Amino acid sequence: MFPLQKAAARCDGAFAIAVLQRNIAGSFKWRAYPMPKGPAGRGAFLGADAVCQSASSKSTDAAWKWLRFLVSKECGLIVYRDRGSPGGRPDVWDDPSLASDVNHQVFREWIKLVKPLPMPANARVVEMFETVNAGLRELYLGKQAPRQAISDLHLQLQRVLDQ
Repeated sequence: MFPLQKAAARCDGAFAIAVLQRNIAGSFKWRAYPMPKGPAGRGAFLGADAVCQSASSKSTDAAWKWLRFLVSKECGLIVYRDRGSPGGRPDVWDDPSLASDVNHQVFREWIKLVKPLPMPANARVVEMFETVNAGLRELYLGKQAPRQAISDLHLQLQRVLDQ
């Protein structure tokens, strides 16, 4: 809707910059901005994709060379130009060839302020998210009143975290 000028704003991530630039193609002026501040400040999410080599790989040398390329600065710049996401390498985020992109600069400055996502000390991340999803489903489907759903979810999450 945003590239068609049927929406005034769009909430998205750095990964959407290249696609938006291609879709808008100069038909109107636009710019990335940080999310508005809420009572607790600004929220953010920084995700990263992992790459790995299978232990059962029959071509370990070739797989290792491919992985080294995937995590290289060269590949980071290719992915940025194609998708708009610089990945996790600071040298890609800071590359001079990206300095003229004002939308990239917004995310570049913002990434310096992002705090790590709190994770459970017992490493039960998947179980924690499954518990949250199940608890919120009860709330969203109206199977529980908000106060009770949140109270039950809190107890269920604490059980996961205490294991």
